[in-house]
Amino acid sequence: MPLIDGAKTAGNFDYRSETYKFYGSVVLQTSRNVDRVSLSGSLTSPFQLPWSYEATMSYHSSSITDSSSRVSESQVNIGLQTVYPLSAVSLRFDFNATVSWLSGSTSGSLSYIRLVAGLDRVSWNNWSLLAAVHVYGAGGMDGQSLSKLYPNVSLGYQLSQEQAVEMYYNPKVDFWSLSRHVARNPYVSSVSTVRHSDALVEPRSIIRRH
Repeated sequence: MPLIDGAKTAGNFDYRSETYKFYGSVVLQTSRNVDRVSLSGSLTSPFQLPWSYEATMSYHSSSITDSSSRVSESQVNIGLQTVYPLSAVSLRFDFNATVSWLSGSTSGSLSYIRLVAGLDRVSWNNWSLLAAVHVYGAGGMDGQSLSKLYPNVSLGYQLSQEQAVEMYYNPKVDFWSLSRHVARNPYVSSVSTVRHSDALVEPRSIIRRH
């Protein structure tokens, strides 16, 4: 099949376990144990195709145990990224979907879908432009339901060989899971309510050094 003949495949397996003093427990001298397992794979388009793609799939499992609770989380993610070159520009289409299940001392499910359609980065003279529409659908705990459509725009100007200024506006719905919360804050309760964030941001500009 032309779509997969010569395509590049990759995979990864990772297991991590850590134990630390859990200062968030009501019982002093309590330790928390966190076990994480990750399995992922990808398929990247062959060079001879006139357009490019990358398909990914991953599975993540975590178990969080301390004096007052034991919670397991399983998460599945699939993604597809494609770029279609045209005469002067390239079109970009992305799809990402994630589902997560919690069981044990707390239970629930989390869902997240993101669709992206727009222009891949276009450059002319010293200017560059990236523009796309992002569509989100997400479900968190306590009945959270988000449906959003956001524009994403990035405009850059090359000041010199070493410096560039970039102005961008990129609001988004950010996926959160229990394991991500624990990775950021090791002492967060494993029975916390998990909800996704709707990150509205003001237009910003930065100066980059190469």
